Amino acid sequence: MPKDKMFYTDGATIKNIDLPQYPNSAWEWISNPPKDEEVELYARVAAVYRVATMSADAIARMPFAIMKGKQEVDPSDEYENVTGLIKNPRELFRLWRMSLFFTNTAYGFIDGTNRKNRAIRYIAPETMIPMVDKEIGLVGFKRKVNSESKEYPIFENPLDNQIFWMFRKDHTVEVLPTESTEFKALINAAGILYNSDIHIRAFFERGGIKPSLLKVSGVPSNEDREKIENIWTKVISGVYKMLGKVVNADTMEVQTIGDGVDNLKDSNLHREAIEDIALAAGMPLSLLLANSANYATANVEYTTWFNHSVIPWAEFMQDGINELLFEPMGYRLDFRPEITNMGTE
Repeated sequence: MPKDKMFYTDGATIKNIDLPQYPNSAWEWISNPPKDEEVELYARVAAVYRVATMSADAIARMPFAIMKGKQEVDPSDEYENVTGLIKNPRELFRLWRMSLFFTNTAYGFIDGTNRKNRAIRYIAPETMIPMVDKEIGLVGFKRKVNSESKEYPIFENPLDNQIFWMFRKDHTVEVLPTESTEFKALINAAGILYNSDIHIRAFFERGGIKPSLLKVSGVPSNEDREKIENIWTKVISGVYKMLGKVVNADTMEVQTIGDGVDNLKDSNLHREAIEDIALAAGMPLSLLLANSANYATANVEYTTWFNHSVIPWAEFMQDGINELLFEPMGYRLDFRPEITNMGTE
């Protein structure tokens, strides 16, 4: 099936673009804007919320130091923002890590009118559109907020840039970030949990009544059928929580056509979905569920996750931050996982 195309004209020529070329935020929606699946699943599926939050908080809590050469000038435990660049590093690192979890991108906007007056703040990835030249590669970004957009070119000297970016790549891409994010690896499992919760909630909202058909013997008149349908609709939708109606038991029969929620408690599907989410995040299942056998086991499980997931992501972020932010200023950011409890172990 060919990709969806949108055609537009500037009055002189007709052009076309791929609809997926830009995110939903790049369009002006007249009505019925599409739901953001990432936000919906993150906000409503407990396992996704916990995985994303734990991953971001682990980076935010990691000790670090700002170095100038071999001299430590600004350690995290006594942070004074010597460079003037990052006012609240823990919050910024937390947001960047969460952005990478969902989109494989992280952006910052650098305020300041000159190279000595620079301060960076987080900006949402949905507002950014990379601009790529087929010969040169990445040449800049277009930032779109509400109905206004502005382009920010990439300069040869990083100190002249107003946009900071980190792209997580894989073997399928060369310039832009890969679409294979941590979130997409667990999205199917998250969807199972989300729709399961929706089903259970709706079941109890309609009074715990299973989906059913009402079989009526004979051929009732239109008036009688409308009355019966009206009452029955209110019953199965939960409007009549306490029903006190007199009916002819010989002419009406309720037939269940679906399951309620009784069988869900014994289903392995729910647990398998949570296991898939933990697997995608490289996190021990007991750590996600907070049900480790004992304190010692919990420490071992957290240390394993810390070494094989948290530290690699910290190193990735450290390299990107140094290349575009600190090294052009003559500084360097060093994360210090080795001085945490997990690093010591």
